[in-house]
Amino acid sequence: MKMVLHIYKSSKTPTQSGDYKKSFWYAEYVSTKKKETDSLMGWMGSNETDEQIKLKFKSKQEAIYYAKKNKLEYFVEEARETKIKPKTYADNFR
Repeated sequence: MKMVLHIYKSSKTPTQSGDYKKSFWYAEYVSTKKKETDSLMGWMGSNETDEQIKLKFKSKQEAIYYAKKNKLEYFVEEARETKIKPKTYADNFR
Protein backbone atom coordinates (compact mmCIF):
# COMPACT_ATOMS: atom_id res chain seq x y z
CA MET A 1 0.00 0.00 0.00
CA LYS A 2 1.42 3.36 -1.04
CA MET A 3 1.19 6.40 1.18
CA VAL A 4 0.06 9.67 -0.40
CA LEU A 5 0.86 13.08 1.09
CA HIS A 6 -1.28 16.18 0.61
CA ILE A 7 0.99 19.24 0.86
CA TYR A 8 -0.70 22.61 1.35
CA LYS A 9 -0.39 26.02 2.94
CA SER A 10 -2.97 26.79 5.60
CA SER A 11 -5.22 29.79 5.23
CA LYS A 12 -5.91 32.40 7.86
CA THR A 13 -8.81 31.59 10.13
CA PRO A 14 -11.73 34.00 9.75
CA THR A 15 -11.86 34.74 13.46
CA GLN A 16 -8.21 35.74 13.83
CA SER A 17 -6.39 38.69 12.36
CA GLY A 18 -2.88 37.27 12.67
CA ASP A 19 -0.90 35.60 9.90
CA TYR A 20 1.01 33.06 12.02
CA LYS A 21 -0.59 29.93 10.52
CA LYS A 22 -0.08 31.24 6.99
CA SER A 23 3.70 31.08 7.26
CA PHE A 24 3.90 27.25 7.37
CA TRP A 25 3.31 24.44 4.89
CA TYR A 26 1.56 21.30 6.11
CA ALA A 27 1.65 17.69 4.93
CA GLU A 28 -1.11 15.22 5.77
CA TYR A 29 -1.51 11.62 4.77
CA VAL A 30 -4.49 10.91 2.53
CA SER A 31 -6.58 7.92 3.54
CA THR A 32 -6.58 5.20 0.90
CA LYS A 33 -8.76 2.71 2.76
CA LYS A 34 -12.51 2.75 2.84
CA LYS A 35 -13.91 3.66 6.24
CA GLU A 36 -16.13 1.14 7.96
CA THR A 37 -19.16 1.66 10.16
CA ASP A 38 -18.86 0.47 13.75
CA SER A 39 -21.65 -2.02 14.46
CA LEU A 40 -22.16 -0.90 18.07
CA MET A 41 -22.05 2.90 17.87
CA GLY A 42 -22.53 3.52 14.15
CA TRP A 43 -19.42 5.72 13.94
CA MET A 44 -17.21 5.76 10.86
CA GLY A 45 -13.62 4.67 11.35
CA SER A 46 -10.67 2.68 10.13
CA ASN A 47 -7.57 0.99 11.46
CA GLU A 48 -5.39 3.45 9.54
CA THR A 49 -3.84 5.85 12.06
CA ASP A 50 -1.59 7.63 9.54
CA GLU A 51 -4.38 10.04 8.60
CA GLN A 52 -4.10 11.57 12.09
CA ILE A 53 -0.56 12.78 11.41
CA LYS A 54 -0.07 16.41 10.36
CA LEU A 55 3.49 17.52 9.65
CA LYS A 56 4.56 21.19 9.67
CA PHE A 57 7.31 22.60 7.43
CA LYS A 58 8.82 26.05 6.98
CA SER A 59 8.70 25.86 3.17
CA LYS A 60 7.10 23.94 0.34
CA GLN A 61 10.52 22.65 -0.75
CA GLU A 62 11.10 21.06 2.69
CA ALA A 63 7.77 19.23 2.48
CA ILE A 64 8.51 17.95 -1.03
CA TYR A 65 12.01 16.89 0.05
CA TYR A 66 10.49 14.93 2.97
CA ALA A 67 8.11 13.11 0.61
CA LYS A 68 10.85 12.28 -1.89
CA LYS A 69 13.28 11.17 0.84
CA ASN A 70 10.70 8.75 2.25
CA LYS A 71 9.59 7.59 -1.23
CA LEU A 72 6.02 8.84 -0.79
CA GLU A 73 3.65 9.95 -3.48
CA TYR A 74 2.53 13.53 -2.99
CA PHE A 75 0.49 16.31 -4.50
CA VAL A 76 0.80 20.02 -3.79
CA GLU A 77 -2.14 22.36 -3.39
CA GLU A 78 -0.83 25.83 -4.14
CA ALA A 79 -1.75 28.61 -1.73
CA ARG A 80 -4.27 31.20 -2.87
CA GLU A 81 -3.11 34.67 -1.98
CA THR A 82 -5.72 37.23 -1.01
CA LYS A 83 -5.33 40.91 -1.66
CA ILE A 84 -6.03 43.15 1.29
CA LYS A 85 -7.76 46.41 0.46
CA PRO A 86 -6.82 49.05 3.02
CA LYS A 87 -9.87 50.72 4.54
CA THR A 88 -10.42 53.58 6.89
CA TYR A 89 -13.35 54.48 9.09
CA ALA A 90 -14.16 57.41 6.79
CA ASP A 91 -14.82 54.99 3.90
CA ASN A 92 -18.06 53.96 5.65
CA PHE A 93 -19.53 57.39 4.93
CA ARG A 94 -18.53 57.87 1.29
